Amino acid sequence: CEKNAAKAAAEQLVNEEKVEFLLGGACSDEFLASAPIAQAQKVIAFSTTATSPKISELGRYVFRTCPSDTLAGKAAAGYAFNKWQAKTAGIIAEDTDYAKGLREVFSQNFTQMGGKVLLSETFATGTTDFATTSAKAKSLALDVLYILPQTSTPGVLLVKALKAQGVKSKILTAEVLLIRDAVAEQGKVLEGV
Repeated sequence: CEKNAAKAAAEQLVNEEKVEFLLGGACSDEFLASAPIAQAQKVIAFSTTATSPKISELGRYVFRTCPSDTLAGKAAAGYAFNKWQAKTAGIIAEDTDYAKGLREVFSQNFTQMGGKVLLSETFATGTTDFATTSAKAKSLALDVLYILPQTSTPGVLLVKALKAQGVKSKILTAEVLLIRDAVAEQGKVLEGV
């Protein structure tokens, strides 16, 4: 998911090695960095897993098979508002294109439904201490927290911090936190998410 490395690799493959298509990257950050290079040279760029809504705007040579976060963020907002009857929400997202896309779509849709987003926090990749963010979430007594890590590791740490603070908000997340390995290893922590 390193966008600078992906951009450099795409420049070498497209401009120097003259490949006919690029497959990947897996993460939105790297695909958003590499696909414009392919688009500029009319080389097909294809990702099976990148989900940022911005990918749809990159051009006619850029493709993906995974649904856009536009669908996932809207579904999450609808679930929180309609199924859980949530009227207030908080969003805690890693500072990546993947998480930002979900955050924006969720916020827009939740607000359009009549809910209020009272907390919208981002954290840097590599963050391990979520005590301040968790305290802030607890003080707002939100109906739902939508947490958006890039991978399961910071997500598990965030959930642990929220539970340690005694946060009572329901927790909603994206698929990356509920991968099989994370659930197998941290099932007790992730219970109820």
